[in-house]
Amino acid sequence: MLKHQCKKTTKSLRGGERFLEAARQSDRITVALMSLCLTLLTAWAPHPGGTVWLAPVHAQSGSDMDSHEGMSDMGKQEQNAGGDRAMPGMKQANPRSRLFLFLGIGVLVLLGVVMSARRGMKLSPRKLLNRQFVVGTLTLVVILIGVRHVVKKYRKPGSMTVIEAQAMDMSAMKPPVGAAPVAIEKIARRDFEAAVTYTGQVVAKNDEDIYPRVVGKIVSLPVYPGDRVQPGQLIARLDSVELGAREREAAYSREAAAHGQREASAQVGKASAARSQAEAEVNRSQAMLSEAQRDVESARAMVVESQKELTVAEKKLLASRQELVAMEHESDAMEAESEAARADLGDAQADLVAAQADYAYWVEELKREQQLVKQGAISAEEFQREKAQHDSARAKVDQVQARVRKAQAMIKTADSHVHHYRANVDVTRTMIATAEAEVDRVKARIEQNRAVVSATQAKVDQARAGITATKSMVRSAESEVKGASSKVAQMSAMVGQTAAGFTAATTVRGYTEIRATRPGVVIQRLVSPGVLVSPGTPILRIAEIDPIRLQANVAEQDLNNIQVGNRIMVTSAKHPDRPIVAKVTSVFPAVDPTARTAVVEALTPNPDKRFLPGEFITMRIATGGIPEAITVPNQAIMHVTPQATGVFYTEKQPAVWVAIGRKETGKMQYYCTMHPEIVRDKPGKCPKCSMKLEPMTKGGQFRAHRVMVTLGPTDGKRTVVLSGLNEGDSVIWAGHEKLKEGDSVFPTAWGKEGPATLKPSEEAPPQVTPVEEPAGTGHGDHAMKSPAQGSRTAPGKVYSCPMHPEIKSNKPGDCPKCGMRLEPTVVSHKSYGAPPKPKVRVEVKSKVTYTCPMHAEVKSNKPGDCPKCGMRLEPVSKGGVEAEAMYTCPMHPEVKSDKPGDCPKCGMKLEKTG
Repeated sequence: MLKHQCKKTTKSLRGGERFLEAARQSDRITVALMSLCLTLLTAWAPHPGGTVWLAPVHAQSGSDMDSHEGMSDMGKQEQNAGGDRAMPGMKQANPRSRLFLFLGIGVLVLLGVVMSARRGMKLSPRKLLNRQFVVGTLTLVVILIGVRHVVKKYRKPGSMTVIEAQAMDMSAMKPPVGAAPVAIEKIARRDFEAAVTYTGQVVAKNDEDIYPRVVGKIVSLPVYPGDRVQPGQLIARLDSVELGAREREAAYSREAAAHGQREASAQVGKASAARSQAEAEVNRSQAMLSEAQRDVESARAMVVESQKELTVAEKKLLASRQELVAMEHESDAMEAESEAARADLGDAQADLVAAQADYAYWVEELKREQQLVKQGAISAEEFQREKAQHDSARAKVDQVQARVRKAQAMIKTADSHVHHYRANVDVTRTMIATAEAEVDRVKARIEQNRAVVSATQAKVDQARAGITATKSMVRSAESEVKGASSKVAQMSAMVGQTAAGFTAATTVRGYTEIRATRPGVVIQRLVSPGVLVSPGTPILRIAEIDPIRLQANVAEQDLNNIQVGNRIMVTSAKHPDRPIVAKVTSVFPAVDPTARTAVVEALTPNPDKRFLPGEFITMRIATGGIPEAITVPNQAIMHVTPQATGVFYTEKQPAVWVAIGRKETGKMQYYCTMHPEIVRDKPGKCPKCSMKLEPMTKGGQFRAHRVMVTLGPTDGKRTVVLSGLNEGDSVIWAGHEKLKEGDSVFPTAWGKEGPATLKPSEEAPPQVTPVEEPAGTGHGDHAMKSPAQGSRTAPGKVYSCPMHPEIKSNKPGDCPKCGMRLEPTVVSHKSYGAPPKPKVRVEVKSKVTYTCPMHAEVKSNKPGDCPKCGMRLEPVSKGGVEAEAMYTCPMHPEVKSDKPGDCPKCGMKLEKTG
């Protein structure tokens, strides 16, 4: 019984579980059906062709369309004329869609009933109309009615449904044509200095490694890296105890040998004294004999000499008389030549007066011709003929003046010769009288010398007898001297040996004190005090760094343009903003066969240790100047393949983009980006979606045109253009990377990361009608200026659309394109609007002193060149500090600023001028 009751209860429970499961499935199906119905009802919204408020439209052609100001006051609703036209890529709605909607809902309900029956659910109105089902159904109905009301009330006229949006072709939307921001520079001729830039290194003028010459321990190193040393200064000391003992030992040995030498020398002195006495007697006798013989010979020589003098005096007297006659004849000839030169001078002076008058006439005539040439009254060929006549008159004046100077020089020379010959005649007459007196004096002296010869012969005989007696005494004294001298020689050798040993010991001990041999700076200390060193071990490295050598390895193709004396601008990593100016002092006459480079060197003063050996530097070496050259920034140059028919180019050619004025293409028209068929002549809102009408063309005032050019030398920043550009052209130097021929551009200030300012994208450009000029002809006096910038919101809170970042407003609201709520963002001048303008000053009155980098004593209050070396004077303040850099506008030189920024007149970037 109990078992049967359990089975019955179990069946009842299983039946209840099946009923609950069926109820759950029924609820799920019901919810799914209701959700699908809600989706279909939401998608079924008022069609774009429904009723909307319309503005009256005038039927006259070309008339302007009014905005919603003409909305009907009576609330009249009319069918939108544009509502029945399908948007590109969209299907027009079918009026029977509502019938299909209800049929679909009925099919779905029927399908739900069938599926419930198949699952074993017994469907009946009583089971379906329970409290849960009724509440859920009423809730869904209320939701459907609320959604329908909200969609119908707040949905904008003309907006698409979800189904219509899925069928829309987005390619039919055409954005307005925009303009690319670019940076331009107006071409102007300027003096250009070509240069090449190479990296290099600093090398000491002289460097030296200090080595010890003896083995020893370092006891003192009084210098440290960075210390300056002078020749003779002590820079290291070694231990000298052992070498000092050796020096003292050698000194004592030298003293002992010297004492023995003194004793031997005393013995030699005694023997030498005896011999000297005997020799003195012999010498006295020989002296007497020699004197007597000399007297005899002298007397005889005087007789012979007197006879020769007599012969010479007589010949001289005769020659003087002949010379007197010749000089008198030459004096007369010079006087005649002087008279002839004076006559020629008179003729030359007369010709000079005539030539100067002719030249004065042609000077005035040439001035008149120059005025006529400037006015175009005469041709250049006729002016050249007149100028040739002027040059001929000038040459004739120079020729006659040279003739006058020659005649005057001849007169002066002839007068000098006359005076000279007259003076010589007087001198010759004096010489004749002197020669006659000399002849008489010589004859008297001959007789006197013959008497002296007889007296001196007697003295000679007496001296010969005394010499024979004293020679025997000399021979005995010489034998004693030889014995003592041998002992002295032995002791002298010993003294020399000990003295050499002492000198060597003193020299070696002196090697313990190491002194500098030249001025310099200690750049490295290789050992420390207390270290035992030996010859070959370096202890210090000293370099001479004032002046310093700046070297760069220059490619062989650039060597021909580099000469000694060329200007060099040197920049180091320590002072990138403070370059110095030097000159090329040497170009090494050898090229590295591997790298194909040669060393170019500049020797420059370095008193403040600005450059250190081994330092990395950048050298900008001038290779030549070009006056009045057309140059462009290197950023403006690109290389493209020329478009030529029938010619195959294997290399790309240089080209630049220029900005040319654009002609007005017609009246500005505005359209809706969502509904392109809506076109109006004035700005406003779309009558379908209320979006702001955008201008069809947002082009700039200028268009881009590519010009092929021929390039010349470069200095690393700018390049000379030999052909292709003219003065006055506007070259695009930034923002041209993506340009195509004819693209619209507008000039703007350019920063390091791109355009510094941009006009708002939703604003249309001002309507101007510039004159279009062909490429390469210039723009005359038309100054290229940036377009007027629109108003900017002050830095603070700005509202923008997350989907359309170009939409910005200073007030909260909805996006006119997508209807999303504008989100607040905080911007600054750097990210929105124009940057703060730099302080501009038109006139600079700061007192600046200019000095020469090579000769600091040369100073001037005006820019110019050094009178000693010709280098350009660099600006420095009166305190010796480098002058503040100035920035100026290339288009408006009167605009100057002490900070980088943009020109307030044309918007161009200010360039650094010094």
